[in-house]
Amino acid sequence: MCSMFYNNRSFNRNYSDSGNCLNIIHNKDVEVISNIYGISEKEMRDKYILYLDFEYFYPSYCDSISAELTLTLNDGSKYTLPAYKVRRPFPNKNWNILSMRNKRKISDRAIPLVFDSFDELNRISHISCVWKFSAQGLVEFASIISYETAFLPSTKESDKIYCIVSYDIPVFYRLRETDGNNADDEKATLMCNYDTVACITDAGEVQTSSADVSDILRICTRLLQLSETSEAIAELTQNNICDHDFCEAKIDVQPFPESRLMRIMYD
Repeated sequence: MCSMFYNNRSFNRNYSDSGNCLNIIHNKDVEVISNIYGISEKEMRDKYILYLDFEYFYPSYCDSISAELTLTLNDGSKYTLPAYKVRRPFPNKNWNILSMRNKRKISDRAIPLVFDSFDELNRISHISCVWKFSAQGLVEFASIISYETAFLPSTKESDKIYCIVSYDIPVFYRLRETDGNNADDEKATLMCNYDTVACITDAGEVQTSSADVSDILRICTRLLQLSETSEAIAELTQNNICDHDFCEAKIDVQPFPESRLMRIMYD
């Protein structure tokens, strides 16, 4: 049984472990992460691991893509993760993913973070990812993905792996009309489980699925709060440099025993 988040929904799936394959995959993951962090595999097995798997589908032309991934702790301090790269490894080049970088080595998928204890992991209260898409040197579009996190302790000593999987798309896919019979419907469902979804224009106008003024004020207030801990969000909200999305959810992150859904093998 595996519990993790797929766009803010906890899901469970049963897997048959033929030939102990899952244990082999898990052992390989431990070996890879041990190498990148420079600690022994024995030490790694006592650590807590958080996988951040952030991907974004952007259908329009752009010649430059960047992302800022920021962790905010309970005491308000922040840490912007520097060691990652935006990649387009799939045949469909509209999908962009964040991969961990270690010198010349780049993960196929996901950013694994290692913690000495659950208390250290549980200090994280918020995770934000700001994607920026530029053409000819100008930012054309940006997307703010925001998670308020609560990490649930494991009931088993061996379950020390946590994961947040975030597959995202521009909000207009969610706001457009769909008839249930085309590919856009599948993309739209990726957005439907956020607590807050909004489009903000470069003129500062806010569009949500509701016309309630209180919702718009709440979104503006929340963005100003987030700008205090994120330089990228501050730039977007204060300077109105381009159209941008805002998607936020509160999530309870549960542990799962094997990293069977993560492909982190290194090139």
